[in-house]
Amino acid sequence: MNEFGEFYREQSHEDLSSLIDRLNVEEDQLQKIDQKESKIMITRKHLRKTQNTLSFLLVAAYKEVMEDREIAIVHSFGAGYFFRDKDIKFQLDEETVTKLQKKIQEYIDDEEKIEKTIIKRTQLVEIFKKNNWKHKLGILNTWRVEYVPVLKFKHHLDYIIEPITPKKNLITAFDLKPFHGGIVLRFPTLGDPKMKKPFDDRPKLFELIKERDVWADLLDIAYIDELNEQIYTKKIDRLKWVAEGLHENKLRDIAGTITESFPSRRIVTIAGPSSSGKTTFAKRLSIHFAVLGLKARTLSLDDYFVDRADMVVDENGERDFEDISAVNLKLLVKRLKDLLDGEEIPERHFNFVKGIGMDNFEKMWSLGEKEILIIEGIHGLNPKFTGRVGDKNIWKIYVSALTQLNIDIHHRISTSDCRLLRRIIRDYQFRGWNPKETLKMWGNVRKGEEKNIFPYQELTDFTFNTSLVYELPVISIYVRQLLAQVKGDKELRVEAARLMKFLSFFFLLSPERVPGISILREFIGKSDFRY
Repeated sequence: MNEFGEFYREQSHEDLSSLIDRLNVEEDQLQKIDQKESKIMITRKHLRKTQNTLSFLLVAAYKEVMEDREIAIVHSFGAGYFFRDKDIKFQLDEETVTKLQKKIQEYIDDEEKIEKTIIKRTQLVEIFKKNNWKHKLGILNTWRVEYVPVLKFKHHLDYIIEPITPKKNLITAFDLKPFHGGIVLRFPTLGDPKMKKPFDDRPKLFELIKERDVWADLLDIAYIDELNEQIYTKKIDRLKWVAEGLHENKLRDIAGTITESFPSRRIVTIAGPSSSGKTTFAKRLSIHFAVLGLKARTLSLDDYFVDRADMVVDENGERDFEDISAVNLKLLVKRLKDLLDGEEIPERHFNFVKGIGMDNFEKMWSLGEKEILIIEGIHGLNPKFTGRVGDKNIWKIYVSALTQLNIDIHHRISTSDCRLLRRIIRDYQFRGWNPKETLKMWGNVRKGEEKNIFPYQELTDFTFNTSLVYELPVISIYVRQLLAQVKGDKELRVEAARLMKFLSFFFLLSPERVPGISILREFIGKSDFRY
């Protein structure tokens, strides 16, 4: 589906009908492939396509109901996407949201089909100019294909970037929720396929999204074409240092607040989804503690795994390292309480080769008068852990990577995709995994995050966004070469092609520009820190 760019480049002008036939045949083939896969994979891909189709219909409905006003996607939020008017001062009321909900339902019930087709790039440029879609024109400047895949319905047309389906009958449910002057477009999820659960308002997550917007305003960058312009005009160094400075200021504020309460709370837990940059965040936080007179010691939850033979197995019969039962909570909690009581504990290390935890009683340690303990691990916010230690003893920090960029006004950049791209590089450089292996296991990683991390993100004291506005042009240099190596499995090749197309929208930026203490160095290498 996402290899169209290369396919079109090889075709003659006279072959348009066969190109359109190929587009529709590919859609049917992928639908048949879906039916052969596991239930989880079918649901995940099905949801992804219908979510993007609903976004397409919301944009169309907004333009019709609001008499040519434009709606803009902001970010994913809970089980949906958060939208607001292009003019952020324009507040949407509940009556307008109800009209939009009815209009989208009319579209779904309408006999007129959504058409998936292609259009000549030069013609699409004129359509985008007419609609004053500046940022879409910026994407077309880098998407150098002669024919572009598009989705059409009534008065609305847009290019196809993400997985999407024209089949309205696959849309089983949706809801629009007025929210902070905008709209949350809610979808079915893996855990709530019939949308029976009420809207999950997550104030702390939304604060992180608002902070992301503030950072985007300070950087004066919101879309890919604006970032490309900074690279092209050689203004990227200032942008880079401001982006890194925003991280530094937030780290300083967090360390300052924690230090002010010391020693009433002497434990800091750091949790977040895969490839959020938790390790580098912890190291940089330690530096700020040192500036304020505290020495930080670190402890990894991974070193307190139960022996592999005692771990539960998942539905595939494999040991589940991500379930909290994989952590020896009884031993861990006892030792943390011993530390808080001024006692010594042995160093501990989990031997992944032998699958056992090992104590070194020759290396005992305790917390000194001016020492604070940092614990990193996916269960750092889980009440089953923090409650047993005592929440009054713990500062909890949630770390994620919410990019300040979107592709254009109607297409977001997936936080999950950004973390996946980070992980592909890290797995290849430091774990010896090829990109095909990383792509193959990413679904299970996401499943573990949805079970073990995301449900507890509102229990945090601080949130930290590790994304850097300039990172994708750097990442692109590494990942595009790695994704080109993905062979064999059709679904993995399609996913690799989708990511390669997305990365092709960015101008490249040399990794030499990345500072040695940047969180990005955790993934691309040559960090000033040891890991």
